Amino acid sequence: MIQALLTKDWNADPNAPEVKLSVDNTAVTLDFYVNAFQFDSFQEGDKARVTFLNCHKYSFNTMNEEGYYKGKYRYNNFRLPWGEFYRLDTNWQIDFPNEKTVLIEASDVAKQNHFIFFFKDNTFECVAEDCCIEFIQVSLSEDLIDIIEKVKEKTTDSSDMVWTKYDNAKEIRDELDTYIRQLQKHSLESLDKLYMLFLPTASLQEHATTNDWAEEYLDLSAKFDKLYAKRRKPQLTSVLRYGG
Repeated sequence: MIQALLTKDWNADPNAPEVKLSVDNTAVTLDFYVNAFQFDSFQEGDKARVTFLNCHKYSFNTMNEEGYYKGKYRYNNFRLPWGEFYRLDTNWQIDFPNEKTVLIEASDVAKQNHFIFFFKDNTFECVAEDCCIEFIQVSLSEDLIDIIEKVKEKTTDSSDMVWTKYDNAKEIRDELDTYIRQLQKHSLESLDKLYMLFLPTASLQEHATTNDWAEEYLDLSAKFDKLYAKRRKPQLTSVLRYGG
């Protein structure tokens, strides 16, 4: 029955995953908090986003741990232990919850995969061609935004921009606002651009030196460097795919 265990070094928060399901055409996405207490690669507040691609059908039902252990589901804990995420080897055409949502017809049966994820108060099942998993460092985004906001406070209209690449303070504030909006969506695509800004003798340090906040800049730069190094950890940045 179990073809693959997909939660080997991570899992959903066992107490309050706060699962949110969204559907976009034939893609079904689950967003939820991860278990930062058991897995030290994560911090409290970090999330996972699991997207099922070309999803044929899905079921997001109210089967919880208590009901599962009491034998109220068609599977049991001996064959399929509770609290994990699996790809199953089943005859999913008949082995699937009766209450379901069908998105598209399964034109190529051989490409389909049966997935099941047990959360604290819900069970999710679907049949899809593939799924991908992305880990979202919510705490990292918030810490980066805090640093950028402090930099913005120093780039007033009266700032001397003589040794920077900017003509005026508004230009740099507008650029920083763009990065903040991306981080608020938990997108880290601008991180390398921010890294360039925080390099020694780059525009931020030149602005700080010219405008008498060099000591505070060095403190903010050191904090940024620590966050940037943390972001580069491969176990937190990879997008995992689990199709057949």
